[in-house]
Amino acid sequence: MCNIKAFIAGLAFPATILPFVYAILFKFGPEAVHIQPLQFMPLFLPVFFGIYNMLYVEVTKKAAEKKKNQALWIMGAGLGVVLAIIGVFFLQIPTLLFGIKGAQRFFPLIIIPLLYGLIWRYIVKYCNQLLGVK
Repeated sequence: MCNIKAFIAGLAFPATILPFVYAILFKFGPEAVHIQPLQFMPLFLPVFFGIYNMLYVEVTKKAAEKKKNQALWIMGAGLGVVLAIIGVFFLQIPTLLFGIKGAQRFFPLIIIPLLYGLIWRYIVKYCNQLLGVK
């Protein structure tokens, strides 16, 4: 039961925010949003968050609260690195969406892990507490 709660707590934030972000991009964004891989990739993001939260809960079951906060930062940044690598190197999202070429297209490799660390530390932790995930 704890794994199901962890999965739901992990996917709650991206499943809530992503439809709004994607609708705005689809309506006002560049024509590249209509390309096939960019239509389906956002659907998998909440699932990645949920599975990763299940992994976090299993890894930190016996850790102290201070260690759990550090683990949240590390796990969030780790997920950010993985998804930024997929987005930059495989899907080439900075080039497709914003036309960025050269060294600037690698900025998401720095920004996304920091952003995901913040999301995991504050939002996913709150969702875990809200659902009673220990």
